[in-house]
Amino acid sequence: MGKDRERIYYINFPPILGEEEKREVMEVLDSKILVRTYGTKAFKLEGELSNYFNVKHVITCNSGTSALHLALAALDIGPGDEVIVPPIGFITSSTSVLYQNAIPIFADVDEYGMLDPEDIRRKLSDKTRAIIVVHLMGHAAQMDAIMEIAKEHSLYLIEDAAQAIGARYKGRLLGTLGDVGCFSLHQSKVITSGEGGFVITDTDRLAEKIYSISNFGRPFGIPHAYSYVYMGYNYRIPEVSAAIALAQMKGINKFIAARKRNAAYLTERLSNLEDKGIRLLKAPPWSDSVWWTYILTLEAELKVSIQEFISLLFKKGVGAMAFDRPDNLQEFYLEKKIYPHCLCPFSCPYYGREVDYKTMCPKAEKLLKDRVGIPGCEPHLNKEDLDYIISAIKDVVEKYNR
Repeated sequence: MGKDRERIYYINFPPILGEEEKREVMEVLDSKILVRTYGTKAFKLEGELSNYFNVKHVITCNSGTSALHLALAALDIGPGDEVIVPPIGFITSSTSVLYQNAIPIFADVDEYGMLDPEDIRRKLSDKTRAIIVVHLMGHAAQMDAIMEIAKEHSLYLIEDAAQAIGARYKGRLLGTLGDVGCFSLHQSKVITSGEGGFVITDTDRLAEKIYSISNFGRPFGIPHAYSYVYMGYNYRIPEVSAAIALAQMKGINKFIAARKRNAAYLTERLSNLEDKGIRLLKAPPWSDSVWWTYILTLEAELKVSIQEFISLLFKKGVGAMAFDRPDNLQEFYLEKKIYPHCLCPFSCPYYGREVDYKTMCPKAEKLLKDRVGIPGCEPHLNKEDLDYIISAIKDVVEKYNR
């Protein structure tokens, strides 16, 4: 396996697409109706998702980022408010708060990289209005403790389950435990529409407001009105994207089963590396996980930098990735430069406080320093693919254990 390999196994690529997706898309193209407010695919997709999650309301949109923004906007989060967010996830789990000119406050993480309930408590203030909890890498966060905090302090709880469609916490589907669940249908996710997302809730008025804001702020039930009840956005999912996701829903259980099977095989075959400087991230005991990405941690005894480890894997055709830094250490947070000409929203008179992002999350900073994501959970991979990936990882580890 010393020779550089032409084929690269990438994390969560490519998606599984077939004749059903082609058929659904061609129906849209043949209809010549591409906009959701005139078509049927987005409404059908919302019905399928509503049945899957057993919730009253699903509102589709054009990305997981839009889903988060819609939730925050509909909950009236705004200037002067603080929202507790995690430092590990995707950047828009925090920047969506800035879209509302509110202040993201990062709470540190537990051993799995998800929100630590005790640090949430430490970061609460009289300005805290909501918590965004990210279910990371297909695993469930510590929801009992987080829900207790939200209830105790009358906070909204938003679940970002972009990486965890179909995962469960103690038997309950993620996204159904908080006030709002937000999901992504990006190409890399458990099911896809290419780009897309959706929001779920059981609260009627909240659902109506989310739908209105996603459709320019038009009144709910009057999708083509030229009167507006909210400042809204064009966050509507296109009919072609909805058609792809509608077809994907037919395979969701199969995709999730394959991810679980592949993750179990990786864990079984890589476990003997745990005494050679590699630590495997196991699923939390409370989580029925969907294994979005498989995570390794390089221990100090393995005398290799994370960059060299990833580089050697790439040469063998295994597209691993590092995670750089927690989001609170991104440059624009450290410099508080959201707008080019001012320090808003941090200087907002409704806020009136200082925020120091640099020292907010030392555990997250330490945890990410040695983490590597590897391919292998993807449902299109077979045993031969997994054996190749496993062999490549073992080759690199052995090179630094001689």
